[in-house]
Amino acid sequence: MNPLATSSKKIHPLRFVKRRSRQGLTLVELLIAVSLTLIIVAAMIRAFKSTGDSISLGRAKMDMHNKIRVVTETLRRDLQNATHAPNPRAGNSAGYFEIIEGLETDAVHATSDISFLGDHDDILALTVKSKGEPFRGRFNGVWVESYLAEVIWWVVHDDTDGSDEAGYDESLRLYRRVLLIRPDLVTLAVDLDTFQRDNDVSARYSDDGTGLVMNSLAELANRKNRFAHNPNQFPFEIDDVSAALLPLENDFEGQDLMLDNCVAFDVKVFDPTAEVFTPTAVGNGLGQVVDWDDPGFAGVVAAFPPTSNANAYSQNGAYVNLGYDEAVANDNRWFSDLPFFNNYPLGWNKKTYCTWWEGYERDGFDQDQNGAIDQGIDGIDNNSDGMIDDNLEQETQPPYAYPLRSLEVRVRMIEKKSNQILQQTVRESFVPN
Repeated sequence: MNPLATSSKKIHPLRFVKRRSRQGLTLVELLIAVSLTLIIVAAMIRAFKSTGDSISLGRAKMDMHNKIRVVTETLRRDLQNATHAPNPRAGNSAGYFEIIEGLETDAVHATSDISFLGDHDDILALTVKSKGEPFRGRFNGVWVESYLAEVIWWVVHDDTDGSDEAGYDESLRLYRRVLLIRPDLVTLAVDLDTFQRDNDVSARYSDDGTGLVMNSLAELANRKNRFAHNPNQFPFEIDDVSAALLPLENDFEGQDLMLDNCVAFDVKVFDPTAEVFTPTAVGNGLGQVVDWDDPGFAGVVAAFPPTSNANAYSQNGAYVNLGYDEAVANDNRWFSDLPFFNNYPLGWNKKTYCTWWEGYERDGFDQDQNGAIDQGIDGIDNNSDGMIDDNLEQETQPPYAYPLRSLEVRVRMIEKKSNQILQQTVRESFVPN
């Protein structure tokens, strides 16, 4: 074969052309890839947000529990260390125990736009003896100590819109003021409100009104000497709108704050005669117990006692607000709205439970303004009942003459970022073991 001869076999012209590789995605492929990426990113964002929200929610719950635990533990310790048993007839014991019932109740707000809000205008005041470290406070710019103190719990409402009603955007803060009992201290101050803004010692105006003196435990048995009480008119009612009953300000602002975003501070007493109802549920079984502050109480109980309500039967014993059933005349011990004090010229504007000072019967004043002074100890049968100086002749009486068996305080708060509500209840029994 001639090597130079031309081959008759034809060669394809593309055989020796290098195959070109693909350099990118088509538009459709690109759109699909971007869509899948966005879906994955969105899922990841939702997952991270859900995880973050769960973490934030958990932290908020933990913070709420920590805050309210400090409040309830402190409150329980104060009740357990009270110097005076809540018994108006316990004699002339030193110190005092007092409850002021405000106009608010849980039931008032249960059907409103801010149903999380509850009874927040009660006041609890008492004298306390520390069984551990002494109380510490300021006096004339220095720190002083005492194992005895006058302690007041109350809520301040920042009424920013002037409506006198608490709103969602308004602040309710729970305060605890601790005023040391140090009768040995002396001050040159002459204005009580100014003194109590800057000092943590229980004080009162001197008898001649020219200055201030520090209270002893025994002197606090007299209501006129207690924190934020009107000392000029018997029965020396607490003035909860006065400058005295305000939190500390300026350099000491917030030091007496116990709980911000507080939406309930509800103080109740135990009434063994109060009737609680358990309506029969539709179908089998019993319904939920209905208490006095429950919004459905009035609807469930058609009559009191519920003679016309066949689906309800009574149980006895409940924690109730003072004056809890003013519309019905019955003999429940916490019902009556201070009947004796309504006879006084100025009456008593607030339902109040407090221990009672026997000194009113020998102080030289005519408290009931009947023309006789201290007739309970004058040796005369003033009411002609055949008994001399009996209890009915005394010119003063405690608003509620019964000893407290038990006390309940409900503390409720809100965390507005997550709209979580948390409530804790403190119950303290005063029945001797």
